[in-house]
Amino acid sequence: MSQRINLNARNRIFAALGTDAQTEAARHADAAGLLANLGQIRPPIDSSDLTAAFIRAATASGRVTSVTTIASLSELPGVVRRYIAANDLQDVIVLQPWPELLALDWQIPTTTSIEPDSLIAVSIARAGIAETGSLVLSSGHHEPMLFNFLPLHHIVVLDAQTLCAHLEDTAATIAANLDNPHAITLISGASGTTDIEGVYVHGAHGPGYLHIALIRAT
Repeated sequence: MSQRINLNARNRIFAALGTDAQTEAARHADAAGLLANLGQIRPPIDSSDLTAAFIRAATASGRVTSVTTIASLSELPGVVRRYIAANDLQDVIVLQPWPELLALDWQIPTTTSIEPDSLIAVSIARAGIAETGSLVLSSGHHEPMLFNFLPLHHIVVLDAQTLCAHLEDTAATIAANLDNPHAITLISGASGTTDIEGVYVHGAHGPGYLHIALIRAT
């Protein structure tokens, strides 16, 4: 009897999925209606200063995220060294194997091999979202996905010129700058959870600390 009931429920679900209650033209019309009123359905963002909006969202309470602004990528090693000193860290820095990262004058031990117990890793974000303070990271030859999940401290470089106001605005940026990435990862602050008795624990499923080196727009 139980099996028959389950089969009936399954059949009803598949029957509903196969019912096209709305024509394709009607669906397109609904989508166009939403796009025509984006200002009413999306949070307002000051497009004249996306950098300030991004920093406010990224450093909101509970994010365990800090931001440093720099003029160029050449300042990144200094940012990383100061971060290490401020947090009393002692370890090899793991770099994404981007040529532009490897060419910098680090003055500290570096590697490109990410491990489960890596303490500090440095990545490059492809875009940022001002609305949520989120980073958009790709995966590929120079961007191993494990950088987003294994290190305790994740330092991410973001060029302010790649900032988008809203999440959906990143689609054009991704399409224009990425060549069929394996995956896209959105990072909104350090990893955290309140699953156990409602107590917030950061670093539960990924990096416990996130530091963003934001290259100012010129």
